[in-house]
Amino acid sequence: MQCAFDGCERDAISKGYCDKHYRRLHKRGNVNNFGSRKVEDGNAVERFHKKYEISESGCWIWKAGARPNGKGVLYPRHWTDDKKSTGAHRFSFELMHGEIPKSMYVCHKCDTPLCVNPDHLFVGTHHDNMRDMVQKKRSFTGRGENKKGLSKLTNWQADQIRKTDISQQKLAAMFGVSQATISRIKRGESY
Repeated sequence: MQCAFDGCERDAISKGYCDKHYRRLHKRGNVNNFGSRKVEDGNAVERFHKKYEISESGCWIWKAGARPNGKGVLYPRHWTDDKKSTGAHRFSFELMHGEIPKSMYVCHKCDTPLCVNPDHLFVGTHHDNMRDMVQKKRSFTGRGENKKGLSKLTNWQADQIRKTDISQQKLAAMFGVSQATISRIKRGESY
């Protein structure tokens, strides 16, 4: 049986609706109710220009919706006229510079993830983005104690671990770390 919502071609699972429309009915009481989202005036470009503030550095700081990337960094989101969510920085770049080539990234020259100033953005591959991060010293290159305070051992302790002939299991128990950590220290992969 097909979902009772007009235009939906999914299979019905409960009360004549598919999972998506049943959850909407259950949560909001109406399959047509899209929640608390208010309808905004104007087209996508007009709405876009209402959602940022210009900082002293020249960054256009996004003040509207954002969502975290895989590392928890918030990235700005913008709804297009065809009701699709896209990165606001990508939207901004396309407004000023045209279409973004397929599989390319829009990167920030200013290193401010919430900046949508098209003059602060450039197109590059994933490799270009990573190289930019390393050149600007935003990547982690340290080991051991230099690991931004996250290490359990000091560099001196790691040096002692390398010099001793005690078994890795005993060293792990002595220092309160895993045997794998001791093994990486002994192989020179850590600290």
